[in-house]
Amino acid sequence: MMASSRSAKATQPSSLSLGQFPDSLRWCDLRQLPYFLPIYTPPLPYYLLGSFGTYASFVAFMSNLHALRRLTLHLIDWNDSVEPPLIIPSLELEALSLGWVNGLPTEDIILPLRTSSLTLTSYWPQLSPDWPRCISRYLHHLGDHLQYLRLKWVPEEHPNRVLRLDFSHSTALKHLHVNRAVRFDILATSSNIDVAPGLERLLAIVTAHCRLETIILGVTTGIHVHPIPWTPFAQFAALIDTWQFATVREIQFVVYDSASRSQGSAPCAREHFESLLSTFLPTRPTRRIVCIDGDPYE
Repeated sequence: MMASSRSAKATQPSSLSLGQFPDSLRWCDLRQLPYFLPIYTPPLPYYLLGSFGTYASFVAFMSNLHALRRLTLHLIDWNDSVEPPLIIPSLELEALSLGWVNGLPTEDIILPLRTSSLTLTSYWPQLSPDWPRCISRYLHHLGDHLQYLRLKWVPEEHPNRVLRLDFSHSTALKHLHVNRAVRFDILATSSNIDVAPGLERLLAIVTAHCRLETIILGVTTGIHVHPIPWTPFAQFAALIDTWQFATVREIQFVVYDSASRSQGSAPCAREHFESLLSTFLPTRPTRRIVCIDGDPYE
């Protein structure tokens, strides 16, 4: 396992043993990273390469982080079996991000982790077919404690992973954030806005069990060519005006435009999108529409 402090000047992380991490560590981003630290990294004190020799080593590491409040588990693996299962102490987290954990975020790992803010990454091909059942059980376990949910998906490739989740126990969910939910095609003579296939169904599934207050939608920009048709934005706007979304007070659109950022003109795509969006989805006295620039490396 490797780690590095954010303030370190060297790009190559230094090796640390499990015992060198303080039990007062509050934020931990645990994933397999390349040999260098990326320029764009979240403000966490340590970045850990998540390749453990044994499952017991991973459990030993997790058992020493009693003060942990923010945790990312993503692309974690080990070289042996998880049998017999080992007990991980319960942790009360402010935020948890789950990706691929040795093929499946096993219940022995995630059930002891309690949080009100959850991010799920579902686009990795290595994910087990049992992922929706396992995550659904975790959502059931969190119940009305969960208030914020972020879904990272690729709707053209694996939409059913998210659509098969059971949200029936997420009755207190207030904020839903969906990545890659909207695409903004910027053409020479015109521009077009569409929403992801499955987004309307996803929102219908979620809002059947809770009263959302905020919907946050990621917007990708450029020229998109996909074999799967996307939904015209006008159809989505009509859905948002129905009674199921009467409690929604704010809809945020996070515009990701890496090309414009590299050219030093990040606001351009967002301003163009915002102008076109107003023709479909006007602001109402009871509902704010907000457009912000997103970090493409987030």
